[in-house]
Amino acid sequence: EQLRHALRFVSWAPLVELSARTGRGTGKLLPQAAAVHGALHDRLTTGQLNRLLASFSESMPPPLVRGRRAKIFYITQAEVAPPTFSVVVSDPQRLPEHYRRYLENSLRRLFPFPGVPLRWIFRPRQNRRPRQRRRRKR
Repeated sequence: EQLRHALRFVSWAPLVELSARTGRGTGKLLPQAAAVHGALHDRLTTGQLNRLLASFSESMPPPLVRGRRAKIFYITQAEVAPPTFSVVVSDPQRLPEHYRRYLENSLRRLFPFPGVPLRWIFRPRQNRRPRQRRRRKR
């Protein structure tokens, strides 16, 4: 319990109790390592992620920051090992840290990724066409 508390910043990591001196618990180590390795290579489709994002945003929309709410356009899994999720947002600076943690915790609740750190990249949407400046008529 004390170890779990000391390692609360990696609460997603499994703990295997073992003793190098007596050999107790060493039989659990390799199966756990294999499970972590398997989870490291899991891939979620963009469709799955976007449906999850819609349900997460519906139950708890992004908060207002300086009077405006960040709009999350879509999410995709950019890399596999480690799983890296790219989230396209109207303004990443308007997405507070607590909401980013909410997204990760919600995703881990449905897809645990045991023992695997998740990387998140929040980036602004690129304009497809640059806005043309209007000329004022005199």
